[in-house]
Amino acid sequence: SFAQFFRDEDIKVNFVTTTRSGYLLKMLEEENIECRPLWKPMHLQPLFSGEKIYTMDEIPNSNKLFQNGLCLPSGTNLSGEDQKKIINKILATLAKGN
Repeated sequence: SFAQFFRDEDIKVNFVTTTRSGYLLKMLEEENIECRPLWKPMHLQPLFSGEKIYTMDEIPNSNKLFQNGLCLPSGTNLSGEDQKKIINKILATLAKGN
């Protein structure tokens, strides 16, 4: 699993910025690895506009995740080989510093 791989390798990944997440998305797509931006937080959806939101910070964590996060492939049919391919592409892309 991803978690086990990262634990075994003792890898630490810094927070990915919007520019880097867009670049990472592009690099993964070039390898036919499907991923997408995270879902829009509920408080940003039109249905909930004008509703009170509860935050501890000026910018809620959900905003940061939405702006910078990616949904990576997951599922019970994802093989160990596929996981390693995805992990290696992410690490190689982040190592480039883009």
